[in-house]
Amino acid sequence: MAQYQITKGPSKFDLSVALFHRPTNGEQYHTVTFTLEGGREVTGVLNSVSIEDGSRESWLIGGWFRSTKGSTNYTGYFDTRHRKGYLKFD
Repeated sequence: MAQYQITKGPSKFDLSVALFHRPTNGEQYHTVTFTLEGGREVTGVLNSVSIEDGSRESWLIGGWFRSTKGSTNYTGYFDTRHRKGYLKFD
């Protein structure tokens, strides 16, 4: 499983919207976008968030990305204070 560093991710508000609110634009899911090392952007669905520590800023995340090969699941860690972390793709 490859691990990629997140250099810029969503705000805490955008993370919560992606997880808890239904989209109003006809889409089935809200998406989040992460910028990875090297400037590559990936946009996907967030379907799990759990508390990593007691700060309410560190999160264990999971979801999936659409790709030309279908969909790819991911897990990772994300710090909303610094908007950095990592993603692991299945």
